[in-house]
Amino acid sequence: HRPYYSDDIKVKAGDFIYTYFNGVAPCQYVGNGGNWVIPSSVFDMPVTAVSFDLFNAYSTVETLYIPETVKNLEYTGLSYCSKLKKIEVAENNADFASVDGVLFDKSVSSLLIYPSAKEETSFAVPDTVKELGESVFERNTYLTDVLIPASVASIGKAPYNDNSKMTIYADEGTYGYEFAKQNGIACKPAAEFEGGETQEPADKSQLTALVEEMNQVKN
Repeated sequence: HRPYYSDDIKVKAGDFIYTYFNGVAPCQYVGNGGNWVIPSSVFDMPVTAVSFDLFNAYSTVETLYIPETVKNLEYTGLSYCSKLKKIEVAENNADFASVDGVLFDKSVSSLLIYPSAKEETSFAVPDTVKELGESVFERNTYLTDVLIPASVASIGKAPYNDNSKMTIYADEGTYGYEFAKQNGIACKPAAEFEGGETQEPADKSQLTALVEEMNQVKN
């Protein structure tokens, strides 16, 4: 029987220190700069997890790349990364996906984390999303306008830091509309939303180019 995690295991390789956290997992960044590329393997073993110790308010991460091998990710810690602007996920990751730098589950039915330092003031939730996780937008101070489609049927606790600065765009009769009214958040019809369209998940060639660019910056 293998332990869920072990604080006794700490091994450095490249830009990270690794531990066992329900799999081989980076637990500390020791590289330079804000572009963090989590490798798919280390010591000839797949990197299948990311420890909650990797992310905190003092993290320097600005762009995070998650490889196809990671299936256990303590993503709630990402909301504390005050400099995080973008999350990218390998296209063939079986558990997670990224759209417009935002973290979702693989089916893009659950919005998990919206980066704290993403600078756009508006965001259109994809119409495949059924659930917004807890505190998903809470630490982002740029965002003021969010389009919530009729597909959303659940919104977690305290999604926004300051309800008075937010405007939800949702049609009457939808969950987003009712959530706004119940929580004192300004609400306008979805047709009035003027933000940019959400992007499709990046294809493999785009992700490969991103990793190469990050490696060039590090070197």
